[in-house]
Amino acid sequence: GHGKGDAVLRGFAAAAQAAMRKTDVFGRYGGEECLMILPASGKAGADGAVERVRAAVVAHDWDSLAPGLELTTSAGLAEYRRGESVEQLINRADAALYQAKRGGKDRVIVAP
Repeated sequence: GHGKGDAVLRGFAAAAQAAMRKTDVFGRYGGEECLMILPASGKAGADGAVERVRAAVVAHDWDSLAPGLELTTSAGLAEYRRGESVEQLINRADAALYQAKRGGKDRVIVAP
């Protein structure tokens, strides 16, 4: 139900934030989608950061919410391009996210 769903989102947020730097920003974007802003990371650094979050979510103790519950994380990663609008940046990340979901989930895809 909604109560368990909210608890899962709170657990996800806690696991994600614990794996992030103090300079990174994390927030819910809508539904079950979240955004991470990783300043001064570059693609390689950002890929490592998102992978740490993915691993932290998998390793989180979900059994306390519901026995046998397991969560995975799919992510789309896009690096800002000079002159690109925020909407274009998010659209590229979103396209990579859906590629990750179609590819079997629990993975990070870097947008071209």
